Amino acid sequence: MFQSKSASTPETLFFIGGLTDMDLASNQSVKNTLKYLSQFGYLIHFFSAFPEDYRILQNPQEALGGRVVFHRTPRFLTPLYDFIKFLKDILGMRRKKNSRKKINPAEKIRYFDEYNLMGRLFYIAFFLFYVPVEMIRVSFYYFQLKPQLFYGLNGQGTALASFLGKLYRKPTIQRWHGSFYTEEDVKKIQTRWIDKFLALDGGFSKWLPSDAVIITNDGTQGDKVFRMIGVPPEKIHFWMNGMDLEGMSLPPDWDTQRFKEGLSLSGKKIVMMASRLVLWKRVDRGLDCLYRLVNDYGMDDVVLLILGQGQEDEPLQALTKALNLEPYVRFLGAVPHPQMAKYYSIADVFLNLYDVSNLSNPLLEAMCCGAPIVTLDDGSTAGLLQEGVNAFLVPHEKLETDLPLRVRDLLTDASLRRRIQENAKKSFHEKVLSWRERMLLEHELLQGFMPKQKKVVSEAQVLV
Repeated sequence: MFQSKSASTPETLFFIGGLTDMDLASNQSVKNTLKYLSQFGYLIHFFSAFPEDYRILQNPQEALGGRVVFHRTPRFLTPLYDFIKFLKDILGMRRKKNSRKKINPAEKIRYFDEYNLMGRLFYIAFFLFYVPVEMIRVSFYYFQLKPQLFYGLNGQGTALASFLGKLYRKPTIQRWHGSFYTEEDVKKIQTRWIDKFLALDGGFSKWLPSDAVIITNDGTQGDKVFRMIGVPPEKIHFWMNGMDLEGMSLPPDWDTQRFKEGLSLSGKKIVMMASRLVLWKRVDRGLDCLYRLVNDYGMDDVVLLILGQGQEDEPLQALTKALNLEPYVRFLGAVPHPQMAKYYSIADVFLNLYDVSNLSNPLLEAMCCGAPIVTLDDGSTAGLLQEGVNAFLVPHEKLETDLPLRVRDLLTDASLRRRIQENAKKSFHEKVLSWRERMLLEHELLQGFMPKQKKVVSEAQVLV
């Protein structure tokens, strides 16, 4: 509960989200940022490009208790959004549905590889339309509410926040949920006109001026990317997401065996993957690993649980059928976040094999719950995971051979699983902040931009 020792009016922050919002896929970063900053005493107005009550979004009143004012677009725009999404999925995706071919596990997929040129053009057209229109809407509220700071999220939001900050001479924060651009991408943008043009989908806003840049340490190594484009190191704040233990707790009367029986998984060895089903999250690597466990190692008692949904759902199911793995795979769809701990608790192995953003929330959740982790040895988890101690790390070039071998070792050696579990839990508690602790870092950063005579309460005044 928040209690202020100051009678001053709460500071007003304008959050510009664009296509970043509180979605039902449980974007914990957005939700917890808004939750804790509002508890710390800020008055937040959140501007989103999505229509009110759009089906993929959470109800902010239910999630935040009305502490944040949301400004979404009119709901009559929903059919237009659905039509544009339909066109983008039909014309803009590089791989057509139901025609999935097996990808070499060692091949690396970039963030934009799931889109063809038409797909990128859809985002550029949206960006060029959204920014000037949203600038008018936000300016209307600016003159009424006089915010002290503009806070932009990802591509569209950071661009608009930077423009507005310059226009109204207010501090600007850029907040990126990872980088999405690699150092190689930046080199191409700096030297090739086509990549400069494609950066108009929102990526170019990384180059726009701001007073601070907050980048999630999610495995994309965004601190290196932003230093490469000339952002002064003192402006970069490279923080890992927080994690709340209460969100990972099991019911008091929890019975693991009964839960497995309810899923018809009694006597099965369980491998789990959890993510939004998009190309670069590489769920196909889990299917390739499963194929080798079944066919090369004769493991007919293993089941792969795939939690999540997205445009790769149908292609992945088609690949499952093509590999004759249907008896060994369960597509469970989107699972509400409060239910996730139940699945981590029955996982004998948790696979996290993203080519982008590999230090993900599901990986942190798996550590918290003690699910033994096998992930990539690509530098993204350095400082958190250690090979053979609290996880197994597999290099890209050895995924075809070492990934199924590591998974088999964990599935067949209970003492090894227990050792990895215990060490993972210990590392989690030593190195991962709670969301409250994580957001106190951000609170202190924001305080440096508040008018001195009107500062929000300090950390000492924020009651636990």
